[in-house]
Amino acid sequence: MNNYRLSIALEGPCCAGKTTLGRGLTSLLSESIGYVQDYSDFVGGGRNLPPAVPDDLDSEERALRELLRIEADRTAGPLAAQPELLLIDRSVYTLLAHCHALEQMTGVPYGDLAHRMLTESKIPVWPDLVLYLDVSQETVDARNRGKFAPGSIFVDPQFNMGFRSYFRRLADAGLTRIVWLDAARTPEELRDLAAAPVRRELCGAG
Repeated sequence: MNNYRLSIALEGPCCAGKTTLGRGLTSLLSESIGYVQDYSDFVGGGRNLPPAVPDDLDSEERALRELLRIEADRTAGPLAAQPELLLIDRSVYTLLAHCHALEQMTGVPYGDLAHRMLTESKIPVWPDLVLYLDVSQETVDARNRGKFAPGSIFVDPQFNMGFRSYFRRLADAGLTRIVWLDAARTPEELRDLAAAPVRRELCGAG
């Protein structure tokens, strides 16, 4: 049984402003919030995560098992606090979208592998609502400012197109509730835009 009223994921490409939005919503909303850190932030940086680009299906299976372990660890504390709202900075949908994008780029069925492993696992928290921070590749490049090196998959246009297409497919199929937000706005504008659907969802979950 869930020990929270509502779970909401912040999704989108790197440099879209997910973590900034998470901080903004946490300070704005009056409900008790359990904040789940981004995978990378939780382990102390991307260098402590499995390789973003696998060599083959076996290496990606190992990576997903490690990410499931991280998923269990990063959600344990916030879940134990029994918050009204669980706010997740990148959810299990990030892992699925990542593998979907890799599959589109390489033709290797990473997406099928991820779907099987993650849906069979009891570890992931599947959010009730996704807030997708939609932003152009030009804005990603402008905001990067050296965080990701040239050639990194996380700022690769083809990868980001594939990542976004996964969420578009989810939305079109009605498989989960997704609110698309214009992440080119200022952090304050984006926070206020995001707060409205969050409050509506909280009222409905009460």
